[in-house]
Formats: sequence, C-alpha cells, structure tokens
Amino acid sequence: MNDDDLFVLTPEVWYAVLCDAFGVDPATGKVGMQGILNQIMFFEPPEGSGIAPHAHLSSILAIALSGGEGSFRAHIDVRDMDNNVLWERPQGDWEFQVGLGSAPSAVFAQEISVWLPSAGRYHVAVTVRPGQLQFRIPFEVATRIGPAAAALPPEPGA
Repeated sequence: MNDDDLFVLTPEVWYAVLCDAFGVDPATGKVGMQGILNQIMFFEPPEGSGIAPHAHLSSILAIALSGGEGSFRAHIDVRDMDNNVLWERPQGDWEFQVGLGSAPSAVFAQEISVWLPSAGRYHVAVTVRPGQLQFRIPFEVATRIGPAAAALPPEPGA
C-alpha cells in the first residue's frame, strides 16, 4: 500500500472510546456500547502483602471511521505519557476499506488487556495510513476514580 497515493481520501473519526460492552444489532446495524470509560483504578496493596501496586486495563476499544475513499490500515497501541508503547494489537494493523456506495464507514472493536505500572495518564494511539490521520483516546489511572460530569437533558415537565 502506497502512503503517497493521491487518489485516497482519508476517513474521519466518527467515534473512538474505551467501553465495557460492545455490540451491533443485526436487524438495524446500530451500534450499542455500555460502560464508556476514561478512568481505571490503581490499586495500592498493603505493605508486606508481596503484591506490587498496579492497574489493569481490561476494556473494549471501539473505533469507527467514516467518509473517505480507499484501502487503509490502522496501527493501534497503548502508550504512557513518555510515549513508551505498553501494548500493541497482537493481530497487527487493522486493515479496512471505505468508499461511496460500498462501505461508508468502518467499525472496529478490540479487547485490550494490559497491566499498567503506575498511576497517571495514558492513551490509545491510532495512526491511519495512507494519509495523515492520527488520534489519541486518553484515559487516566488513579487511586480514586471520580464521577463524570455530564450535561443531562432536563427532567420531563421541569
């Protein structure tokens, strides 16, 4: 695949999240996700327990790209803030095609399981070639997880 292909239109990110459950309704083609997250717990066992402090990211990475035209491959890995690679997709790059009249979007779901050595900020890095599409899905490892701030619709009749 040529990274300099002038006839390729790079797709755009439709969504990219970490979640607990992912599925596609076969009747409608609609995607469903549950437990979308951006934080995981860092455990600090009692001293003398013999257990090292740790965090375990066990989640589903869900990505959808839409638009564009052509054949693509996406390299996906998990990195720390120093850009050290801690996990790479074992199957190699995700290869997909999008185009008008054939596949207007590409949907990807991958289970990720990686042990993380410390609290801090991490991210899933995605690089799509050919083209210049690169994006991150940030998440935090913390000793205390806080609730997400959400702007919810008003209660009926409020």
